[in-house]
Amino acid sequence: YERSSQAAKAKHAMVGMTTEQVLFCMGPPKQRMIINTTEVWVYGSTNGRSHSYKHSYKDPVAGAFGFGESTRNFCTVNIAMKDGFVAAVHYNGPRDSLFASDEQCAYAVEHCVE
Repeated sequence: YERSSQAAKAKHAMVGMTTEQVLFCMGPPKQRMIINTTEVWVYGSTNGRSHSYKHSYKDPVAGAFGFGESTRNFCTVNIAMKDGFVAAVHYNGPRDSLFASDEQCAYAVEHCVE
């Protein structure tokens, strides 16, 4: 819950920050895009954990069979820059569904909010 509220706070607290402040608290983005007059800085955010699920079935005709899958929790953080300042912060991508929705997003922005 604490990380989710930290991510929610960052969406508002980071608006108005300079590019230098963002570079200081988040580091260089993994990607930059220009959309019209807005520059979007893209960051990945994760705690590095993944969840594994194993499924097995026993069928009298087919016999026993099973499969497994693994999903990684992550969030993509998009920082919209306009004239050298943060205009908006957006979160995208699969996030940790077992916890609050923006928990994974906090890892990228945690050093930008108090």
